Amino acid sequence: MNDSDIETLQIDVDRLGQWAVETTVKINPGKSKVVSFTRTRVKDPLHHFSGDQRIPEARCCKYLGITYAAM
Repeated sequence: MNDSDIETLQIDVDRLGQWAVETTVKINPGKSKVVSFTRTRVKDPLHHFSGDQRIPEARCCKYLGITYAAM
C-alpha cells in the first residue's frame, strides 16, 4: 500500500460522507473500522477520517456473520 492508495481511499471516504449529508443518511464513524487487506505489511497505522472524526483501525471485522481478518 502506498501513499497514493491511502489518499484515494480517503477521497472515497470523503465522497461517502458527502453522499450521506446529501441524502440525510447518518454514518457513525465510531461503529466503522479501517481494515487493510494487502499482501504487504502496513508499517504505519492508517489514519482515515469521516469529517473530523478519526475512523479506528482494526485487524479484523465481522460482516453478515463472516469474520474478515488482515494478516
